[in-house]
Amino acid sequence: MGDPLFKVKGAFFDKAGVADSLDAGTRKNLTKFGAFVRRRAKSSLKYKDGPAAPGKPPHVHRSASFKRKPGKAGKKQQPVSPLRELLYYSFDKASKSVVIGPAIGGSRTGAPRSLEEGGSAKIDGRRVVIRPRPTMAPAFAVELQKVGGDFRNIAVKK
Repeated sequence: MGDPLFKVKGAFFDKAGVADSLDAGTRKNLTKFGAFVRRRAKSSLKYKDGPAAPGKPPHVHRSASFKRKPGKAGKKQQPVSPLRELLYYSFDKASKSVVIGPAIGGSRTGAPRSLEEGGSAKIDGRRVVIRPRPTMAPAFAVELQKVGGDFRNIAVKK
């Protein structure tokens, strides 16, 4: 199956195969829409202690094992949240659309989907119920209201 992050990066809008399969206007619109939704979703994920209230975006926490690369020589690596830092948007060739969301969790944990839609998970040997704390759907809905023309009829795929 491979690394899901590698598959996402292979479908970024600046890759040759993606650029060739779309006309310039569609590529520009999908890129802008993906970037706006991603930015809104990232800004809704706040660094705070404890869990977020159900129905609100989850709080993110800094992970000592996940660090952002330093921008300048001599700076230390800063611990960051994988959920917040690994939000991407890419092109889906099958539906000729933009896919926006976290590139972590995959089938192994299902954490991003459980946070977005709610569900259950096994933590420390016991089953817990996770109430929804949506991030992507509200960001998508807000940005969809701002765009005009061709994107008015976009539907959310789950």
